[in-house]
Amino acid sequence: MSSGSPTAIISPAAFPTSGASTADAGRNSLKRSRTPDTIAELQRRRGPEAVTVITQNVDGLHQRAGCIDVIELHGSLSKTRCTSIDCTSDPFDDWTVYDAPPPCPVCASPLRPAITLFNEMLSAEVDWKSKRALRDVDLFIAIGTSGMVWPAANFVRSAEYVGARTVYVNKEEAPTNSFHHEFIGAAEDLLPVLLG
Repeated sequence: MSSGSPTAIISPAAFPTSGASTADAGRNSLKRSRTPDTIAELQRRRGPEAVTVITQNVDGLHQRAGCIDVIELHGSLSKTRCTSIDCTSDPFDDWTVYDAPPPCPVCASPLRPAITLFNEMLSAEVDWKSKRALRDVDLFIAIGTSGMVWPAANFVRSAEYVGARTVYVNKEEAPTNSFHHEFIGAAEDLLPVLLG
């Protein structure tokens, strides 16, 4: 892992230096896309029980578009948590950009955005919710993902195992031939046509 690679920069070991600034930079540079709006509209039409949104994004854009019960695999930049695994404090809503990680009000350990960094495990709750959703899926659509980050990279196989039709929407071809259908192009252009 090179010192300039994303996995080196956004990892637990690098967090006290580059990780904090990278995460806070993310809080300041959220780009709006029409893709979450299209997904939110589908969820409104079909109902939240029929459309489950699982995202690797940490930007909260699906919720801002109106999606509900979003499963955020890698957490959210809109929340802050303590770095100590022994601390009893809960993550809290926080869009503050810090110059340095502030101390936890409960245990004084440094605080950090409540996101999963490279080389960290997903939370047990998020892991369970995503697996439960994939047990009941009949249509699985992977949108704007490289299909290379685990465990999400395996979701298509889980969906196919239960008999779901699988669709890939991205600017580049899928890294594997695991999908029944592939649509190459900008998701914000393709989704309204596909889901319309």
